[in-house]
Amino acid sequence: MEPQSPSLKNERHDHIKRRFLPFIEAYWETKFIWKGNSLGQARQNDGSSCGPCAINLLERLVNKEIPQWTPQKAAGYRSKLFLHMAHCLIEEMVSI
Repeated sequence: MEPQSPSLKNERHDHIKRRFLPFIEAYWETKFIWKGNSLGQARQNDGSSCGPCAINLLERLVNKEIPQWTPQKAAGYRSKLFLHMAHCLIEEMVSI
């Protein structure tokens, strides 16, 4: 969950930048420019939706047409993710 206070938000972004950028730059062997939190992110209202929120953010980074996750969509989104993963697993098992 994103901190509400601007100073905590800046501290969190600095931490992510220090930890994450070196990893992805080494992995993809390229230089990245940190633009901060340029894509709006969903806000969870419980203690168990961080995974779906994070997956949705990653999906939206790849395809901005994907709608932002909302707490009202939680059950349907979890079901969609489960069915997608089950489908991929079945395809993998069939191709063995």
